[in-house]
This record gives sequence, structure tokens and C-alpha cells, in this order.
Amino acid sequence: MRAFRAAGIRLAPRGRIAALLACALMVSLLSGFAVSEPAHAATATSISGTIRTNPSPPPQGGPIPGFNSVTVTAYTLTGVAVDTWRGVAAYTLQVPPGTYRIVATVSTVTSNDTVYAQTWFGNTSYQQESTTVFASSTPVTGVDVTMNYGGSLSGHINGPAPSDYGALSQVIATAYLFDPVSNSYAVVSNGGADPTGAFTVSGLPAGSYAVEFSQLNSLPVFADRFYGGGTQAAGSVLVPVKTGQTTTGVDGTLPAWTTAVSRLSGPDRLETAVAISRSGFAPGVPVVYIANGYNWPDALSAGPAAAHRGGALLLVPPDRVPDVVAAEITRLRPQRVVLVGGEASVSQAVFSRLQGLNPNVVRIGGRDRYETSRKVITDAFGPDIEGGRIFVASGRNFPDALSIGPAAAKFQAPVLLVDGSLPFLDQDTLDYFTSFQFAIRDVIVVGGPDAIRPKIVAQLGSFDRWGQVMLHPSGVDRYDTNRQVNNLFFAGMPSDSSGTAFLANGTGFADALAGVPLAGLSRSPLFLTPGNCVPAQTIHDMHSLRSSHVTILGGLASLSANVENLASC
Repeated sequence: MRAFRAAGIRLAPRGRIAALLACALMVSLLSGFAVSEPAHAATATSISGTIRTNPSPPPQGGPIPGFNSVTVTAYTLTGVAVDTWRGVAAYTLQVPPGTYRIVATVSTVTSNDTVYAQTWFGNTSYQQESTTVFASSTPVTGVDVTMNYGGSLSGHINGPAPSDYGALSQVIATAYLFDPVSNSYAVVSNGGADPTGAFTVSGLPAGSYAVEFSQLNSLPVFADRFYGGGTQAAGSVLVPVKTGQTTTGVDGTLPAWTTAVSRLSGPDRLETAVAISRSGFAPGVPVVYIANGYNWPDALSAGPAAAHRGGALLLVPPDRVPDVVAAEITRLRPQRVVLVGGEASVSQAVFSRLQGLNPNVVRIGGRDRYETSRKVITDAFGPDIEGGRIFVASGRNFPDALSIGPAAAKFQAPVLLVDGSLPFLDQDTLDYFTSFQFAIRDVIVVGGPDAIRPKIVAQLGSFDRWGQVMLHPSGVDRYDTNRQVNNLFFAGMPSDSSGTAFLANGTGFADALAGVPLAGLSRSPLFLTPGNCVPAQTIHDMHSLRSSHVTILGGLASLSANVENLASC
């Protein structure tokens, strides 16, 4: 996703058009970032093979012609892209020892206009049904992929009135392949509508598709809809596509754009966190994280960890577990409860009460907020950070880390707190990075030089596979920084979320902390706002990010009726 590199700063492209044009390379909505350049760890092994064409229909059957470009990617069994190769026929991927799924995509059209479809090793359209490859210390060869031919789908997109046809050239149809085994949807390809609303999406593997109609990178005039009229892929009318054939009549009508507002709240921050949990998490969750609701450091790393592990974050006072929180833990029936922070943050009385509610309770704490952050990450993401991507923010204040939490949750990545006021990384944090057996793929630092010193940024860059961090400078205030983060990490992606944006008080922290795992569920941004109005630029950015539903986190004492009415300031 890197568009350019300059002055030691790497930035991702912004804009819906760029990302949608790359949709054919994006294998799964749950796979994190789009495919990226190789990360070659010193202890890596290799997987290699040849990409060939299907011999039917003729004249294909040999290696991919040189005027085509092939992308081959290795994914872990949890859907994390580890290495990517680009070329023509023979490929080699550098990966840590482990088990992988291999996918190949041809990005151009052949001379006879036959489009190859994305194909997983094992000759299947579906990631979960592909043949796995185990790579030990010995290189694996002969992992050959035979590319299947793609089908296509076509239809017309209408606006709410005939006068809307002129805007339909800015509307795109995106095809999401439905996997009946994993009950999931993966972005495969897209096609733009012409001024009459006609479109074609080609190069599709055989299967069933949810088809979304949406606008490109502009303030929306129309609301996004899936074929059949739904607002989400799940439950939409599926369109069958066969190899080498076109399915016609995939028509849809887009209604005019509107924004709905709702609120999740309780009488205090603890019950607001419970309300947030109830709205998104069903009984039997893998984990529930518990943190001090009146002090923010421990919960900053706990929110993305909870999102990664598929659980909620609940808040407690330092000395007790309120009945309403206990009732929510009982309702959730978690497989595990993680109490974050040492006894100075959450007392032994809290731990004992939790043990009475669940048989599997652990405490994760350190001598300070930074050690606690490292331990939370190691417990949730593994000793080498599963996925190889880490966000870094100052532990001296909460806005930067709070702003990046939903983006980290979206990409299944941790948020690490560091003492950015020091001239260099402290030794414990330095040792933490040097202890990783495999290379970190991306280090993303949030905050300007006043938050994290430049020499710390330079040190962190030595652990990034690029040799430089992806640096996100701070804005003029916390709201501007928050908007910049959301525009960078949520703009330009397919609308793989529920179309929701969350709003939380930017001078407090509790409601936003509890909202991070919920935002992670729908891969949605969380905006910070003053308590009595919403900055005009924030309203504009929510609109441009296609947030058709705004969920306010917190009661009227936190965010007033003006905020609920989206009154600008």
C-alpha cells in the first residue's frame, strides 16, 4: 500500500479509486493490509513454484506470457500476508518456517482477452479450501499453481431519479466472493459504471458473489447498496458466476444518501462500557479484558488486543467489580478473562471477584505502563507479533494511542506504548524489539516530534523491513490528529465495514477505550469530538468515509444533544 517514500517517511495512498483498482489483489477482508513487498527474515525458508495457465480453452496451457504480471502471496492460516512475489512464471517466496496458503493473481488481460481468475494452490477459488504448504528449514519446491479462467457479471445501476444518470460514471460495482465453508466474503474485483449505469466486473473465480454498488472517492450522493437492496454483504442476494461465462442482469438502484445517528450509553463510564459490549458481543466470546476505567494507560494496549482476540473491553474501578460489570461478564461467558494492570492499578479484590465469576482469570501487569503494554501484546499477538505489524504511540498521554486504536483493531495489529520523551528508546523496549525471531514488517509511529523524539523514531526504523517507519505526524490538535489517522487508514478501502463511524469525547478517554473492540468488529473509524458539537471537518470526513450511520459513545453528560444532531463547530 506504499505509494512513495520521502524524507524517511512512508505514506499510504489515500483515495477510494486507488484502492478499488487494487481490489483484485486483496484476497480477504480479514487478511489485514493489502499484499505488500517481501520481508526477508534472516531465518526464513522459501516456497517456490511455477504459475501456469489452464490448458482449456486453447491456446493456453504453458507458462504465463511475459506481457502479463503475476502476483503470488503466502498467507498464514490466520489470513496474514507474509510475503509477496511479482513476476511472470517462476516464483520464490521467503517465509518463516510454518504452514501457508498460496494464491496467485494475474493482473492483466491476455492477447485473446481471456482473463485469468485469482487461484489458490490446490486449484480452488477459496482460501480455506486451498492445499496448505508446510515450510520447514528446508526450501519447498514444486508448489505450482494452474490459473483458472475467470467469469464475469454485468448489469445496470440506477439512481433514485433519471437526472442522476450523469453521476453514475462515479459509481462502481465490487464483487465479494462468498466462501460457504468459512461463511466469509473476500473482495476479488470491481468494474466502473458508464454514464448510463452499465457495468461489467470480470476476472472472477467460479463461485457465488455479493455485489456492492458504491461511489468512488467523493462525497456520496447515493447510499451504498448490495445487489438485492441490502446494506451488508451478509444476507445479500448472491450472484452465481461460472468459469468463462458472464452472468447478466445484476441490476441495482441506489437511494439518496442519508446519515442516521444512534447512541450507546449508561449512567456512567462503567455502564457505558457494558452497553457497548452488549451491542456487539454475544455469549461465548473467546476473551474479555478488564481494565481500570479511571486511569487510561493499561486499556490503551488492551483495546486492540481485545479486538484481535475477538472479545470486549470492560472497565472497573481500581478496588471493586460493580454488579453491572459482573452481570455482563456472566452474560458473555468468556473462555478467558484478562485483568490488565498490576495491583496498584486494579486490586487483588478485583482479581478475586473475577475468579468467582470465571474459572480462567489471568492478570497481566508490569512495573509500569510500558512493561504492561509489552506483556499485553506478547500475550495476545505472540512473542513475534503475529502479522508482523505494530503501531507505536506515546504512553505520556492518551489521544494519539486512542486515535490509532480502531485502525490497529481493523488490521489486527497491536498498539505499543513507549516513553517518547526520552532521547532514545529505553533498554527494555529496545530489548523487546531485538528479541523478535522474525522481522517486523511494518512499524507505524503516531505522533509528532513532541510526542516521540526523532531519534526514537530512527531507532524504531531499524526494526522495520523498509528500514524506516511509517510516520504519521500529529495535527494541530487531538481532533485533527484523529481525523488524519482515520483518513489514512480508513479512506480508500472497499466499504468492508458496516458503514458506521463512532463518535466519542476527545477530552475524556473511557468511552473511546471501550469502543475500540466494537469498532474493530465492523472495521470502522472512531472520531474524537468536543462534548457540545462536532468539528465541521470531522462531519465532512465522516461523510467522505461513507459513514451512513454514526454511533455516539457516552451519555448526554459526555456528548450533548448537539452532538447527536451533528451540530458543527
